[in-house]
Amino acid sequence: MVEIRGLRGVEFDPTKVELGKVVAPPFDVINDEERQRLAKLSPYNIAHVTLPKVPRGGKTKDPHEHAAHLIDTWLGEGVLKEQAEEAVYAYEIWYTWRHQEKRMRGVLVGLKVDPTYKQVVPHERIFDKPAEERLKLLRATTFDLEPIWLLYSGKSVEETLWAYIDGAGEAPDILVTGPDGAIHKLWRVVDPAVAGTVLEGLKGRKAYIADGHHRYATAVKYAEERRLREYRPSKTAAYEFKMVLLTNMNDAGLGIRPTHRVVKAPKKVDLAALRVKLSQDFDITEHTGHANKLGEEMLVTLERSASALPNAHLFALYGGDASRYWLLRARENVLPESVAPGRSFTWRSIDTAFLQKLVLEKGVGIPEKKWGDDVYYTRDEAEAVSLVTAKKASLAVFHLPTKLAQLRAIADGAEVMPPKSTYFTPKPLSGLVLHRIGKAEPLVEGPRRRFTS
Repeated sequence: MVEIRGLRGVEFDPTKVELGKVVAPPFDVINDEERQRLAKLSPYNIAHVTLPKVPRGGKTKDPHEHAAHLIDTWLGEGVLKEQAEEAVYAYEIWYTWRHQEKRMRGVLVGLKVDPTYKQVVPHERIFDKPAEERLKLLRATTFDLEPIWLLYSGKSVEETLWAYIDGAGEAPDILVTGPDGAIHKLWRVVDPAVAGTVLEGLKGRKAYIADGHHRYATAVKYAEERRLREYRPSKTAAYEFKMVLLTNMNDAGLGIRPTHRVVKAPKKVDLAALRVKLSQDFDITEHTGHANKLGEEMLVTLERSASALPNAHLFALYGGDASRYWLLRARENVLPESVAPGRSFTWRSIDTAFLQKLVLEKGVGIPEKKWGDDVYYTRDEAEAVSLVTAKKASLAVFHLPTKLAQLRAIADGAEVMPPKSTYFTPKPLSGLVLHRIGKAEPLVEGPRRRFTS
């Protein structure tokens, strides 16, 4: 069963820093340009730690040790402070999507790691390099630096919690506007009766990873290492729990967005030859748009086509040919088993499976083992188009969001989707709450005790 508990959070002191300048999006959605911008906002921005870089003249050449040094320094300066009590954090995000204001709610808690992945269920493939990078950072800092995001199904367990908060009418303990303009509010709930309704209500639920597959795998691996190292490992040790945001799947503010594929420039693409190959599996129509908003128009074309053809697999493809792009419509609703041997019917029915297997693999010639090397993933339609236009990329392919029911079916079947099949919004911010795990006790060597009968 899923086991959760409250968190004794470590938070930035708002009297010493401006919170809006020290928070950041999750590490894996920050590119180099955004990382530089965040770093310039404040020397205390959490991106200095989640994506550490050693400055000139630094005391160490190891970026992970540098991150640990920063955390220790901020604690010593009182910029970071640990709360006196464990709490369940009620977390509310207000954001705007396509001119509509939305609200999502959830709870920030500690969740016991599950090495079997039966209670906490993934749906995406883990790549070794980012997982190892997160593990090195965790070992060095011994801090849980940012939450991952999990979804649970069934009846919400948060009614009492939010009735308590809404009824009290108290201002949030943490209030900050994120880099994208979303407003994040957190309330620390220490009342055992109220917090207990959440903790008890979530027991036994299955949790699905929405965001943070690599960070969760890191937490599982780190807990295994600590159990082996500790003399008498405790089942309630801090390292056994991962900081998570839990949101109900039925929350009206929960959104899934597409992550588009961009074929990197070293991979040359002959558009005429590609069209011949794709025409074996897709009906192709050509469209013309406006150069200054081509990405937006491609997505609108996809969405309108999907409204008219709700069960079709549809993609928009741009290869740098002036302002012309293609709309691809798959002729089949399910990939044949010969194309994806060993995959379930559900896996062979999702858009990203068609995209990866028929467009990228069969059409462009990128095998599965090279998906992570030859393909760049972005949610920004304008960026995808501009990369191709500037000849920094060879091809951009847009798709529509994966359905939540498909994610659940894939995860329940112990399968993983193609890379970046889902992108959930709004993202919880990093830097609002940290969780101290604590360093391992040093191993003490000494004479072995002899036992006699």
